[in-house]
Amino acid sequence: MSKNYSQARCIKRPGRKLMRGASLVALSLATLSGVSFAQEEDATEEEEAVQDTVVVTGIRGALKSAQDLKQDADVFVDAITATDIGALPDRSVSEALQRVPGVTVERFAGPNDPDHFAVEGSGVIIRGLPFVRSELNGRDVFAANSSGVLGFEDVSAELLGSVQVFKNQSADMIEGGIAGSVNLVTRKPFDSADRKLAFSVDATYSDFIEETTPSFSALWSDQWETDSGRFGLLASFAHSELKSRADTPQTADFRERTDIIPGQTVYVPSGGGIRTQEFDRERDAIALAGQWESLDGTMLATAQFLQSDADLVWGERVLESSIDDNPAIEALAGTEFEFGSDGVLSRGV
Repeated sequence: MSKNYSQARCIKRPGRKLMRGASLVALSLATLSGVSFAQEEDATEEEEAVQDTVVVTGIRGALKSAQDLKQDADVFVDAITATDIGALPDRSVSEALQRVPGVTVERFAGPNDPDHFAVEGSGVIIRGLPFVRSELNGRDVFAANSSGVLGFEDVSAELLGSVQVFKNQSADMIEGGIAGSVNLVTRKPFDSADRKLAFSVDATYSDFIEETTPSFSALWSDQWETDSGRFGLLASFAHSELKSRADTPQTADFRERTDIIPGQTVYVPSGGGIRTQEFDRERDAIALAGQWESLDGTMLATAQFLQSDADLVWGERVLESSIDDNPAIEALAGTEFEFGSDGVLSRGV
C-alpha cells in the first residue's frame, strides 16, 4: 500500500512537491519499519519470558530438589529422591541410605553378631554413631529390636518418594536421635500434577547359589477437580525375592603360646572354622494414600497407609575346631607352624 500511494503522489504533483512527497513516503516507511521491528522485539521478549518458566524434571530436577532441601533447611540434612532410588540397584531402604554422604550400613545380622553376614544391611550409622531415630512421614516409628530403630531392610525402596537424613537435632524434632534421624517419606497423589501409572520388573541372579529371583512393582496415582475441592488417590505395590549364599572362613581369638618355640612367645588362634550361610528373603509391601484440598487452597488433608511384610529364612552349615576353654592347637605331624616377625601365626596345618 505504501508503494501505490507514492506512485499517485508522483503523477499529480511533479517537481519540488514530488521530492516532498517522496520524503514523506520514506518517513512513513521508516515509521512502519520501526513499528514492525518493535513488534518483533516484543514477541521475542515474550518468548524469552515464557522460556524462563520452564520446569525442569528428571535427573536434573531431582538434583535440584535435593539441593533446595539442603539449602532451605535449618539443620544439616541430606536427601535422596524417588528418581535417585529408581536409578540405583537398591532393593531396600538400607541400601538406598548408603548413597547419602556420612551414612554407612551395618553388614552384620546384628551389632553383636559378626559371625553372620547381612545381605541387605541391618542398621544405619550416621557419622560413625549408631544412635539413630527413625520417622515415617515425620512421625516417630520404632521396631522391637536392640536399637529400637525401624528395620530399614524390611521396607521396599519402590514405595518411597524420598529419604531425608537429619544429621543434627532442632528444637521442634523429637529427642532420641543423637547421631541423627532418618525420615521415610512415602509417595502422595499431589506429588505430581497429572495421572501417573508406572511399573517395573527385574530379576537378580546370585552366582554362588546359582538361582534367579524376580522382583516387580506397580504404582497408580490420579486426581480430580470437583465442586468440593481437589481429590487424589494413590496405590502402589512391590514384591521382591532374594536368594544368596555366603562362604566365610573364620579364626578365633589369638592367644599367647610359649610351648611351640622354646624361649619365644608366639600367638596362635584358639580355633577356626568354615561356615556356609544361605539366605532366602521374600517381601511384599503395599502403600495407599488419599488427599483432599479445598477450593481456596487453605486446607489440605492427607490419609496414608503402609504395610510391609518380610520373611527371612537362612540356614547355616558350620565346621569348627578347638572351641573348648583350654585349646591347645598343634601342627600336623611332620609339619611346622610359620610365624611372622611379630610372632603371629601366618601359616600352618
